[in-house]
Amino acid sequence: MSKKKIKKALKRISSKNKYAKSIAENLSAAVRRAKMSKYQAIYGVDEKLVVFEAFSGGKYACNPMAIYEAMLKDPKYDDFEYVWIFNKPKKYKFLEDNKNTTVVKKFSDKHYESYAKAKYWVNNMSIPEYLHPSKEQVYIETWHGVPLKRMGFDIETDVDPRQTKSHMRKKYKHKAQKMTYMISSSEFYTEKLTSSFGLDKFCNRDIFLNTGYPRNDFLFHYTKEDVKKWKEELGIAEDKKVVLYTPTWRDTQYTNGKITYQVEVDLDQLSKELGDDYVILFRAHHHVKKVEGAQQENTNVINVANIDEINFLYIISDILITDYSSTMFDFAILNRPMVFFMYDLEEYANDVRGFYFDIAELPGPIVQETSKLAGEMKKALNVEEYQKAYGEKYKAFNEKFNQYNHGDSAHQLLEQVINTEFSEDYYQKREQNIKRWHKWLEMKNQLRCFKYNVKGLLRLAGICTDENSRKLRKLKNSHKGERCFLIGNGPSLTPQDLDLLQNETCFACNMIFEIFDKTKWRPTYYCVYDNVYSDKLEEQLHDSLAVTENMFTIPGFYKKLSEKPENMIYIDSIFSEEYSVRGNVLAYVKRKATVMTIMAEMAFYLGFKEIYLIGVDNSDTHGSGGHFYQNETEKVVAARDINRIKRRLSQEKLTSKDIAEHTMTRCNSVYEEMKKYADKHGIKMYNATRGGKLEVFERANLDEVVADKQGK
Repeated sequence: MSKKKIKKALKRISSKNKYAKSIAENLSAAVRRAKMSKYQAIYGVDEKLVVFEAFSGGKYACNPMAIYEAMLKDPKYDDFEYVWIFNKPKKYKFLEDNKNTTVVKKFSDKHYESYAKAKYWVNNMSIPEYLHPSKEQVYIETWHGVPLKRMGFDIETDVDPRQTKSHMRKKYKHKAQKMTYMISSSEFYTEKLTSSFGLDKFCNRDIFLNTGYPRNDFLFHYTKEDVKKWKEELGIAEDKKVVLYTPTWRDTQYTNGKITYQVEVDLDQLSKELGDDYVILFRAHHHVKKVEGAQQENTNVINVANIDEINFLYIISDILITDYSSTMFDFAILNRPMVFFMYDLEEYANDVRGFYFDIAELPGPIVQETSKLAGEMKKALNVEEYQKAYGEKYKAFNEKFNQYNHGDSAHQLLEQVINTEFSEDYYQKREQNIKRWHKWLEMKNQLRCFKYNVKGLLRLAGICTDENSRKLRKLKNSHKGERCFLIGNGPSLTPQDLDLLQNETCFACNMIFEIFDKTKWRPTYYCVYDNVYSDKLEEQLHDSLAVTENMFTIPGFYKKLSEKPENMIYIDSIFSEEYSVRGNVLAYVKRKATVMTIMAEMAFYLGFKEIYLIGVDNSDTHGSGGHFYQNETEKVVAARDINRIKRRLSQEKLTSKDIAEHTMTRCNSVYEEMKKYADKHGIKMYNATRGGKLEVFERANLDEVVADKQGK
């Protein structure tokens, strides 16, 4: 049975039995913990790296988002780096347009590496079992809501089908032991989170920061433009009254491994009773994976589960309908009406969770019958009457539960937690960490080299091949004795020069399609090895670049593509500062500094004996005019490369001249190795670029080269 089938079988068994689920979770956590320990042993802690995760990688929202955005705005953190962890990273790639930000897929190697290296961990749902911060690391638990319903050690019932009570309490104990800080919005919050997590028993220190909730800062400072924007986003007319309905999940509504929420109110009927002046926004709890009974056709009922940040929904809503959800505490900051629809009040209070305070303190009517809901909502929207009935309760509610929320929480937290003053020891330690990482990388590369060499020998012999290696094997010496052109994307590249090469065999790379609308020329082969491009180029790979005979890439890029082009071949590769031409792509290629490493290796492998470079300026690729085009994708790549250079040189502040010289020096070293290989194997390599700073190869005049062939 395959590993994939075993995982599916275990998941199926554990979804039906909470005891089996506990065992499966423990085994999974042990494996991941071992992996995390390995990464923590390899990497040192980077004092200026922060890793963020919200709702277990499901959203860009809540306190982590607010803290991150506050850091982006504050010049004090300009040289900090940020990593966001997501289950579906492609959806959040837009964050990489922000400075020093990387988006990482959960459970990938980069995910473990980021947590191992980051000084600060910012989460809002407590980190999972396998993540344990070292003594040098700071774990800031921001939690995702003030509790009405009991949690953790305070739950007396054993009705949660996902886990046993003892297993749940064990998890809360581990969570408590790992926290460095927890933010608090009130004395009530501190008291209840202390008891629910067992902080007084298992933490043995005061970890609370009385800063308030950073995510609530927005509710103090939003603008009319923000309201207008989000109403337009959801297609809601300005004159419509907006109802936000946010029911929480039920422990008892768990079937086939998923939490299902059964909507007890007929939203279509409720909408009819309210009339066309009202729009209902329905938002299920983030734990809910399936909703039954929600209206899908009525245009006045909108499912807003896809909006990550609920604050945007609060500010456009005139009234909140909820049950036991913590949304009531955040919405209360706006001082707008609330109605509490608690159709299962007795069951929930006595048999499911129970409450932390007397619900008589709630600043709004409690409704248990669906038939009365519309009427109570209309009454609540009469501001004068609502204030008379609940004004004092509302004031007391905010004083008790939003005690520390004043609109400056993110700033207060950063001032208390994030260190921005570094001594010389920091830079020495950073350099030691980089050296340690390089040693690990070197050892890892040696093991990979051995593995790839063995695979390469077997593939040469036609043993242990797959479809990809068979495609690659067929290409060997397929252009024996011919000539080709390797096209760079430097500023010297022009449509006119490409027009000269329409009948030539050409290799091109990366963003070459940017010039397609200006020339009839198209590349024969296309190469890309930077993973950043996998999210930016997918459409072009299937459209603009489908005309190429073959596309060559590395496994990391190939795996990221949701749809693999039939003409794409991946080549095992190893990044190495000790670059050399391998000469056998069936084993692996080395990468360094430029995509030309793959282009040249493929040209050698295909048997070309005369190779010309054009558009290879070897100039400052990260400066203005570094390429024949300028777009957002290239800016992202450049920003990431500059950060790599800073880490490589152990220098925080580098001038553009320093970066340019470093890049050109590394590229020159690559071209020198290519020339050595070419000379040794009787391959002629020329630089036919018009201008530029590459002088490793003999210069050739492109017009004469093309004319010479035409003359023959």
